[in-house]
Amino acid sequence: DENKNLIIYEDLESDQPNSTLEIKEDMVFETKKYLIKYSLVIHSVPNFAYSFIEKPRPGKFYPERAKELGIPMSNLWKKLQDGEVIEFQGKVIDPFKEGIIGPKKPGRKITYTGDTMPCKSLIDLGKDSEILIHESTFAKDLAETAKEKAHSTSIDAANDAKNMNAKQLILTHISSRYQEDAVKLVEEAKEIFPNTIMAKDLLEITLK
Repeated sequence: DENKNLIIYEDLESDQPNSTLEIKEDMVFETKKYLIKYSLVIHSVPNFAYSFIEKPRPGKFYPERAKELGIPMSNLWKKLQDGEVIEFQGKVIDPFKEGIIGPKKPGRKITYTGDTMPCKSLIDLGKDSEILIHESTFAKDLAETAKEKAHSTSIDAANDAKNMNAKQLILTHISSRYQEDAVKLVEEAKEIFPNTIMAKDLLEITLK
């Protein structure tokens, strides 16, 4: 099947050198305005990272131009605002070609890593994310422990954010050993990626 890929996955806790997973194409969900993609990442058990992606948005709407073309304020305006081609009085009207709306705006992206150690597949998936929510189980002084357990440090998360050109990094999945000193991980990450914060319950962020 051309829509399936075989991936050789290294199970860090298995006596076998590697295991084979069969997965479908990288898109798991799609609507008119959004889609969700995934990528296999590296952990002690099979795990995936996900990107929530907004499709390109219609540009600015120019109602005066619609009026010039004789299109009345109606449900047709909503269709034009959404970038839809309409038929009006026997004519096909493309809102982009007629200057009714401006150029499309790039969609926004949020990437969530799940449990993982640094890997290229994550960087590729999360390229140009507005927000990267990245596990940061350990501080930088436990880099070897993180590698052994196939987790990430604060520095790993910051480097991933920088390499994928993310706009903001949110650290999550913090080891309980840092319960009283979690700010330490944020400070470490900020040395590489300044726009870093710690995840917390009910955190809300506005995307522009």
